[in-house]
Amino acid sequence: MLMNTGLLITFITILCTACATTLARQTSENQPMRIYIGGFTGPASKGIYQSTLDPATGELSPAALAAEVDSPSYIGLHPTLKILYAVSETYGPSGGTITSFSIDSATGNLRKTSEQSTGGAGPCYVSVDAKGKFALVSNYGSGSVAAVALDDQGLLVSPTLVKQHAGSGPNAERQKQPHAHSITPAPGDEFAIACDLGTDQLLVYRIAGPTVLDSADPAFTKTNPGDGPRVLAFGLDGRFAYVVNELTDSIGLYEWDPHAGRLSLVLIAPTLPMGVTARNTVAHIAIHPNGKFAYATNRGHDSMAFFNIDVATGQLTPAGHVPTGGKTPRNFAIDPTGKFIIVANQNSNSLVVFRIDQANGTPSLTGSTIEVQSPTCVQFVRP
Repeated sequence: MLMNTGLLITFITILCTACATTLARQTSENQPMRIYIGGFTGPASKGIYQSTLDPATGELSPAALAAEVDSPSYIGLHPTLKILYAVSETYGPSGGTITSFSIDSATGNLRKTSEQSTGGAGPCYVSVDAKGKFALVSNYGSGSVAAVALDDQGLLVSPTLVKQHAGSGPNAERQKQPHAHSITPAPGDEFAIACDLGTDQLLVYRIAGPTVLDSADPAFTKTNPGDGPRVLAFGLDGRFAYVVNELTDSIGLYEWDPHAGRLSLVLIAPTLPMGVTARNTVAHIAIHPNGKFAYATNRGHDSMAFFNIDVATGQLTPAGHVPTGGKTPRNFAIDPTGKFIIVANQNSNSLVVFRIDQANGTPSLTGSTIEVQSPTCVQFVRP
């Protein structure tokens, strides 16, 4: 039986398109992935550095300076444009700043395009809403959060809107006053949640509508006294939020109500092995792209804790700990394919690469390490 010529041509076209799509995907997955590294500047560090990760071997290229800027302790990315944002964690009388940079796709170099005040001292975190309308900043030193409007080119536009936090906590050494440590947009882009280490509060702000940083009702959720909430990450479907508590070496699992803008505590999970009593503070948390694994870094114990996640219930089950191959692991990043984790060991001036077991989430050292002075933040960007 002869096939209709038109049907044959259609079949061949579909087959060729599918093959081309598969080849493009495979080529993309095999391309080196660029990372940017933020940290504190000094005699041996001038700003934001870049490196590339070989997805076949897990090897990092030597770090190279991408842009000079004062103490870019945290960096973030625009959701659609090739723009990077960095906060300068400074504590002078003029407060901190946030700077935008355009990314050169060919070289990875950064070009400064705009700068604004963060409206407070010691900015230590920046995120951008999914629509690319605002850069959201937490000012650790002055205990405030800020929103800086972005124009269509991703440039920072004045004035900076600031919301000052108030209160304290029971830890006399660390909680005498507010210390806003992060502010993260929630799925749906209607709310953002700020973690305040100094007041044991998770403050919910509206970022949609005519008034940005308008407090939701209720305005905040209290963590357990002395927890010192630091950073928040959402699970795969946005129903659950995971908060690392810096001062009690724990992760709080919260159920998120996107309609009311409300967090409800479900459970607390420890980040240290049972019986460990060494001085320690938790630094960062991230969820694997498949939603089944969570990771958190311990500074002092110098380890990475990892957990299994029940996607249906959000429940965390401790799965183990691995040494981070350096001192004071602060921030880390999981690559978009979910194959690697890069850990920034601040006090040993190193980035260390781990390969993730795709079956059980266990991270293992690849042997790849590069030197970067005082690294505090890692971000992946495809070339």
